[in-house]
Amino acid sequence: MAIRVPKAAASADANKVDSDYLACELLALKADRVSQDAKVQCLTFFRNYLDQYEDIEEPADFTSDGEEGLIIEWRRMERYLDLNWPASSSGDPYLYFSTPSTYGVGKPLTAELLRSRLDWLNSED
Repeated sequence: MAIRVPKAAASADANKVDSDYLACELLALKADRVSQDAKVQCLTFFRNYLDQYEDIEEPADFTSDGEEGLIIEWRRMERYLDLNWPASSSGDPYLYFSTPSTYGVGKPLTAELLRSRLDWLNSED
């Protein structure tokens, strides 16, 4: 079970979270399920992301990929966005996005790519 930081403490916007919230969620994942390397690299990425964009939508879930990697999921209606982080630095993180009729992979992972995919997730079209 993940430790939840109250959204109000994480950000003024109830649907946004900060790096403290993300750190708590990542640390709550069992060490035998997600590697420490994946957690540290992912948190470093998000801290850099938040330096540029100040906030991020609260993910729907943080889970293991079954190979000590990490999957962070966002969902909105029939749109899905997964950030896939490998267990070690030898693999490249990427985004997987889908709707009932389309899907794709976004890499290399950058703050700009994640922001554009989160904008897509929340768009009305």
